[in-house]
Amino acid sequence: MKIGMFTDSHYSTKELINATRRSRLSYEKIGEALKVFREEKVDLVICLGDLIDTEGNSAKDRDNLSHISVLLSSSGIETLCIMGNHDAFAMDRYRFSVLSKMPLAPLHKTYGDVDIILLDANCYKDGRPYDGKPGDWTDTMVPQKQVEWLKKELESCGDKTYVFSHQLIDYIMPQNHVVENAEEICAVLAASGKVKGVYQGHYHEGGENVIDGIPYVTLAAMCEGYDNRFAIIEV
Repeated sequence: MKIGMFTDSHYSTKELINATRRSRLSYEKIGEALKVFREEKVDLVICLGDLIDTEGNSAKDRDNLSHISVLLSSSGIETLCIMGNHDAFAMDRYRFSVLSKMPLAPLHKTYGDVDIILLDANCYKDGRPYDGKPGDWTDTMVPQKQVEWLKKELESCGDKTYVFSHQLIDYIMPQNHVVENAEEICAVLAASGKVKGVYQGHYHEGGENVIDGIPYVTLAAMCEGYDNRFAIIEV
């Protein structure tokens, strides 16, 4: 099974969001990635979050999400999505789901002998979910109810399980990008003995670490500069 991934496209119509993010180019970059995914006969595409970047105008944000989602659906490849903090600050989960028409995290799907688990960490440490309004992106955790859900889902998984998140579960990475309860989640994944890899976005530079024998891979952000960034893994 081949899985195509990209993260942090931050798509918007703005030419330049800050010194390095060229979000308008992400429409073309996603198109290029989908072309490669089709050529490589990818079975599944996963967006690891921050698909869009808010322009401070809810109508414009909705248009941008609809526009980029039509492009994704045109690939003909099943696509799953994890809402990133920018997505969740732009609109609530229900509206994002309706406009994107993509299955969203938290989610567990099985493909033959491969189990795919998507986590959603768009929750403040006090338990409040992100609600479509700007907030503190460094205040993030996987809610306890979802941690319990994860434990239960892992019981039914086989030994080829892969976990995906936007915010970092890898607690070795820069702490302002790491979820509050990362060490607890890493311990849950390791205790299962079933997880072969964890893939994340959020930290734009990317990186790789190994925790308790499990590789944790952070993909570099698509929106940075002019070069394109995406990945294909075979599981």
